[in-house]
Amino acid sequence: MRNTSKIGLVHRAAARLARSVRRHTGLFGASVMLGLASGPVLGGDLPTQGTFNTSFGSGSIINHPNGLSQTVWLNGSTALINWNTFNIGAGHNVHFQSTAGSNFAVLNKTNQGTPSQIHGQLTGSGAIGLINPAGVVFFGSSVVDVGSFLAASGSLVDEAAFLNSSPDGFVMKGASGSINILPGASITANNDLVLLGRTVTNRGSLTAPTIVMAGGIGNDDEVTVKKLGDVISLRINDDDLNTDTEAVDDFYKPDSGNQSPTHIGSRSVVNDGEINGTRHIVLANGGRIDAVACTGLVRNEGTIKSTADQGGTVRVAAPAIINMSGGSIAADTDTNDGNAGEVFLHSNVATILQTDSQISTNARLTGNSGFITSQSDGV
Repeated sequence: MRNTSKIGLVHRAAARLARSVRRHTGLFGASVMLGLASGPVLGGDLPTQGTFNTSFGSGSIINHPNGLSQTVWLNGSTALINWNTFNIGAGHNVHFQSTAGSNFAVLNKTNQGTPSQIHGQLTGSGAIGLINPAGVVFFGSSVVDVGSFLAASGSLVDEAAFLNSSPDGFVMKGASGSINILPGASITANNDLVLLGRTVTNRGSLTAPTIVMAGGIGNDDEVTVKKLGDVISLRINDDDLNTDTEAVDDFYKPDSGNQSPTHIGSRSVVNDGEINGTRHIVLANGGRIDAVACTGLVRNEGTIKSTADQGGTVRVAAPAIINMSGGSIAADTDTNDGNAGEVFLHSNVATILQTDSQISTNARLTGNSGFITSQSDGV
């Protein structure tokens, strides 16, 4: 059974917005590539001058004689490390491990003044966080393979709440940096993957059971991130985005912030790569993917999919949403008797599905097709 939406522009107002998008498409490329040419990593090929905050645990940092590897040992289940710089060069790797085994949490903070450049490998079985007010760039040679991962542009963070998995979540103050995943980069998390910044751009590959990409977070915006079962709740400046709700009608309504199409490149979530949500539980159900732009737009020209035995959930919310030509959003089942999932799109200005874009919640032989809900408060 099939349930596929493959629709061109149908509203003149939407067409006008699309033309505006095409005129300003260069803004996306400039925001990603400006000053980010490959070469020697500014600040070194491995993180430098890491200091453990003893209030949250201790450990040791070992730079191996070959000059290519660094191992960070935690003497316990938590650690807060302040770094002078946090960069990983091509062919270099940083590995986190703990005397407590695989169940650990480490928060890495740097205020190096430039985005962290990740060209090499970052690994570890625990929850690993990287916060840099200037943002983080994952280059094409980068590989991240961890238990859970947070990459964020932030100025202040409640370290204790993050490290101790507080039931109330943790609070972070936003900054001016962006999170950029360039073509060829791969980020894999066995549990949660959370990316927060002024602009969150994926042109690589993201894989995790639960993925949250939140853009449009500016200086001093207060973000609360809380894990609730299999979902992640987001609150920004006390505005509950309802990312933890199961009912799509209650999902975040993007009715505030900068909604002008002339600012579409300034704050947004952009995907030109692949985002794959896979939840590995009893039925291997598809995972949950949330893409939220508090201002600007969500723009997809790649693949966003939550597909497994049972289709998962993909939810996109922004003042404007554009599924570009060639863009695909799917919550299909990949078995003959599985049920498809749900795709939900909610915009304030417009939702645009360009010609040759696709949204699908397909079943196969005996399963039930899913649901596609598109709601726009504008056109």
